[in-house]
Amino acid sequence: MNIKETLLSVNPKIETFIKNGKQAIKSEYQNKLSASNSKIFKFSIDLEDFYKSLKEKGNYWDYLIVILQTNEIEKAIYIEFHPAENNKNIKEIIAKLKWLEIKANELELKKYSQKRFWIASGKVTIPANTKERKQLALLGISKVHERITNIDKMP
Repeated sequence: MNIKETLLSVNPKIETFIKNGKQAIKSEYQNKLSASNSKIFKFSIDLEDFYKSLKEKGNYWDYLIVILQTNEIEKAIYIEFHPAENNKNIKEIIAKLKWLEIKANELELKKYSQKRFWIASGKVTIPANTKERKQLALLGISKVHERITNIDKMP
């Protein structure tokens, strides 16, 4: 079963939120994310819109993007566009990561290769060596990006 089939088997309501390529991403953020070949973007889902439609409350993570790696294996990429100005923003991202962990389990996506990224919605002005930044790294986000080019080449 591929990622789309898994999502649909767990919650068929998600189908109306699945968009081709990067189409689920708001236009203001489209240029902050690219790949060496745009055809690798299989589909995207605005997770916040989906969970709001279910009347669920939470610290929503923005997007799930499924890419096709060079070996034809799908990878789930979670992208959050969020301010990166101070430690308060890090605490918000940590809460969002905890929410995402629960939802990824519920959607049965843990069995797939996955990666999480925080892309700043503005400039990155967070100090590098704070305890919050270290806590964030322990949760899998070692860097706040201003943009990501060649996401297909990211480790």
